[in-house]
Amino acid sequence: MPKKNKKIKEVLGTNRLLTSVLVIIFYFAWPIIIKVFENIFNVDSSTDLLFGIICNVVLAVLLISIYHKDLKEYLKKFNKDKFKYIKTIILFFIITLVAIALTNSFVINILKIDHIAENDSALFASFKSYPLLITFMTVIYFPVVEEIVFEKTLKDVIKNKWLFIFISAIFFWYYNIAYIEGINYLTIISSLCYFVGGFLRALAFHKTDNLYVPIGIKALYNLFVTIIS
Repeated sequence: MPKKNKKIKEVLGTNRLLTSVLVIIFYFAWPIIIKVFENIFNVDSSTDLLFGIICNVVLAVLLISIYHKDLKEYLKKFNKDKFKYIKTIILFFIITLVAIALTNSFVINILKIDHIAENDSALFASFKSYPLLITFMTVIYFPVVEEIVFEKTLKDVIKNKWLFIFISAIFFWYYNIAYIEGINYLTIISSLCYFVGGFLRALAFHKTDNLYVPIGIKALYNLFVTIIS
């Protein structure tokens, strides 16, 4: 019986590893896939944002379907002790605000680099034309999808606490600069806030073992940034 249980654990571990690797590879390739679809369907500049959002919603549905059992378990766990998890979300949201503000202040005032992260400037520009769509993407889509990809998939296969936290933060930071044209040291340094935010959410996820906590932190932070922007 112990040998059978060990064999089951090995199979489950292998399946989780394979799933995690495939999900991460697919997510990093997704922007390229969207570009291919845009060329196939001759999407012009006036509709490329809407087309991209539709494609991203399809991706979100796919990821949720892959992890639907785990998401249900996280939700059950969350509902059993809502106050504890909500308190953790609010606490880490405040810590994130302070940490990112200090990071940006260090970059601007100490390193003398006054450069808005490329992803942020693109979102701000798009928000002027499509406020509701961009709000949906920043407050719902990105928190759910990115926390599945950069938290859930990695925690499934990396058992060491700090290794998981650092790799999760690095992956999230790298993804946010990977597709920027003409990347340079200004882009890298000005994007340190992504590493800081990813680090804190990974820490919160490891602390609570509930994916809805980092999702809530990111959703609250993005909502705050959207409102003040």
